[in-house]
Amino acid sequence: MLRSEIIGAAGRVRAALTEANILDVLGGDKEKQFQEILTAYNKLLFELSPLGPTERVLVGTFGLKYLFEADWWSVVFSSGKSDRGRAERIKMYRNVNFALEKLPQIVELLSYTDDDESQSGESKLTLLISEPAGQKSTPQRIVTSIEGITLLYRAMCRLHNEADNTLALTKCDSGSDKSFDFTGVPQIIEQVKSVIFGLMDRVIFFRERKFSERVKLVAESLPILNQIAEMVETKRLSAEQAELLKRDLIGGATKFLETGSSIPELNEKDRYRPSSLLATAPTLLLEGPPASPKERTSNKSGRAKRVKENTHPATRRKDRQNEAEFEADADTKPLSTEEQQQLNDLLKRARQTRSTPETE
Repeated sequence: MLRSEIIGAAGRVRAALTEANILDVLGGDKEKQFQEILTAYNKLLFELSPLGPTERVLVGTFGLKYLFEADWWSVVFSSGKSDRGRAERIKMYRNVNFALEKLPQIVELLSYTDDDESQSGESKLTLLISEPAGQKSTPQRIVTSIEGITLLYRAMCRLHNEADNTLALTKCDSGSDKSFDFTGVPQIIEQVKSVIFGLMDRVIFFRERKFSERVKLVAESLPILNQIAEMVETKRLSAEQAELLKRDLIGGATKFLETGSSIPELNEKDRYRPSSLLATAPTLLLEGPPASPKERTSNKSGRAKRVKENTHPATRRKDRQNEAEFEADADTKPLSTEEQQQLNDLLKRARQTRSTPETE
């Protein structure tokens, strides 16, 4: 996970817990619980559904995963004053309270402490390099990707009569993706991003072509190349200057595409899905090392342990000898039989809605 992903996920988890008033529901009076439990549960699902991989890790780390299971809510709030139900609520209340207190500190710890782009007067471009599951990047992939950005930046500098030695690599981060932050002249940074958006528009158009053919067609069909040709016709550029610009633009675009590079802004556009459109040249990826017999055994036992841990006691209590005690422990029920049935039906409906796969 990238540091930026953890920061974003921490903010979303905290906002969802606050928006759903989870602490009030877990610690409120009985009458209030019945009126607000469904609202809180559905609001939490709405704010964090589906759970992304980073949010899932945070939720598990802080012991909040049962908040997303309808069975947990049903069992805890139908247990009345039973010791088990009360203990579950108190434990979850403490976990939520701890998360609300510590998540901002995690964000503060991971946030950058140096001058940001608004203070420096420069714009930022973030280069993202994703790695498919089970594969690793070669050093050449990283070098080539950075060279691609450098060539695009240099071409735009020359086109707008700016010094081309103003691009700086300021930050690096790594996790499931690798991230490189560049700063430079604001106008040029925006022009480079515009070129990349143009690349993506043409990747979509040529997506049925073979990889090498697609890269060549996309790189050679950039709109900026037509602009350069017009500048040659109107004598604003010499033929030699135009040729140098075309070489840098086509070379930079080719390197960007061959390495499967991306920028965060592509993910913010509804029409772009970089993970499904951008591929990486096979020669720039390596297969991950095979797991040793010891690691395979450890992975199997770890998966079995996680399956056991992720199965809430509510779904395992048939295997417990104290099932009768669990049911009989509720000497007082806060809900009537009719209310309890209504609660179970609504929770079941919410769970079914959440488990329905999204269609594109």
